Amino acid sequence: MSNIFLMQQPRWNRPHHLASITLRVLEIVRDRIHNGEWTERRLARTTGWSQSHMHRMLRGSSTCGVEAVDSLIVALRIDPVDIWGRAELARWIAQPNPDSYYPQIQAAA
Repeated sequence: MSNIFLMQQPRWNRPHHLASITLRVLEIVRDRIHNGEWTERRLARTTGWSQSHMHRMLRGSSTCGVEAVDSLIVALRIDPVDIWGRAELARWIAQPNPDSYYPQIQAAA
């Protein structure tokens, strides 16, 4: 089974790719657990995942799919600024990516 997304976007080092977003979300989750804001148990209950699966995802021994990333983003109320930072978001708005598959959104005047 081929993954069309992988075939169209071979360069995973860009910060807006799904793999980069997943890694950053997991890093944010680990930081919040380490800082005591959340526990694995509470996060598992909130997201509906088992605690053992949550533990394996956070340790990297289990894959973290789109659905899992989405549930983590919702549960922890992670926004784009948390993932990329204000400077990176401002740069993307100011300098659109010429390789983008999506039309550019013009800022309202």
